[in-house]
Amino acid sequence: MKTNAASTSIDNYHAQVVGSIAPNQQARILAVMQAGRDYSMCELGRLTGIDKSSISARLNQMCKDGTLEHGQRRECSISRVSIRPVRKVTA
Repeated sequence: MKTNAASTSIDNYHAQVVGSIAPNQQARILAVMQAGRDYSMCELGRLTGIDKSSISARLNQMCKDGTLEHGQRRECSISRVSIRPVRKVTA
């Protein structure tokens, strides 16, 4: 039986490595977030030391699963760009 080794290796990498990194990054992001405050990707990147591309992926997943929600549009304190910040969902 022939398999596409490159595809299989990539799939395995994502399942094992990325699958173990994401929960750790999510925990780091949530640990720096204060209740009642919203954050931009730049702000969270500065607070956690995680790259913006990884921050983006984690925020998208946490918004999708209901852990985070988007706040009112505002200017990022770092980039000065108009953003839709995220915040912890309050019960």
